[in-house]
Amino acid sequence: MAGSELNLTTTACDTPTATMTAPTGASRTGVAVGGGVIPNDFEVSSIVFEYDDDSGFGSSSTASATPATVSAGSSSSTAVSGSLSGLVCGTTYYVRVSGSYSNGGAQTVLSSSQSFATDTCVVPTATTGTASSVGQTSATLNGTVNANDSGSAVVSFEYDDDMAFGSSTTLAGTPASVTGNSVEAVSASVSSLTCGIRYYFRVEASNSTGTSTGDSKFFDTASC
Repeated sequence: MAGSELNLTTTACDTPTATMTAPTGASRTGVAVGGGVIPNDFEVSSIVFEYDDDSGFGSSSTASATPATVSAGSSSSTAVSGSLSGLVCGTTYYVRVSGSYSNGGAQTVLSSSQSFATDTCVVPTATTGTASSVGQTSATLNGTVNANDSGSAVVSFEYDDDMAFGSSTTLAGTPASVTGNSVEAVSASVSSLTCGIRYYFRVEASNSTGTSTGDSKFFDTASC
């Protein structure tokens, strides 16, 4: 008697899915991001947040997600979180969750994207300090600049023997530019001054938003 044939049919595997929640706490240069990954029948690894100022993600960057791997075998969402930094102020960005899994070859799971905008750029903060190393014909002009997380702030000093700065001279500061969100000391060395004269000076800092000018200060060169 011939044996009967038994046909077995396996259920198709469920592939992973990912979701992206709305970013929170955006500043001029950063934001907190989060989402979820449902692994279903596959381990999902290399989970990151992909972001770009182009909604088509044509030149995207990635930021780490925690956890970076979610094990197979669950139909529940595992929360993933992270943060983006080094962003540009006053810019709209798009972000999504991305992960990898293997199903007859390397595959990618992507969430839909969420958009957010970084805080508006502002002008730098410039504060004029006091002059130092004052001699008969030279001095060092000092001040501080904070770029306020609004791109590069170009630093300069203006000086004149006229308190109205009607015929002033401008010098590049050292350093010539400042970035970030901290108060940085800046200076400029001036020479070929006239002995026994009062000079007025001030620091300036400029970015794409505008220019900030510190208060006017003065120093007197040594007597002739």
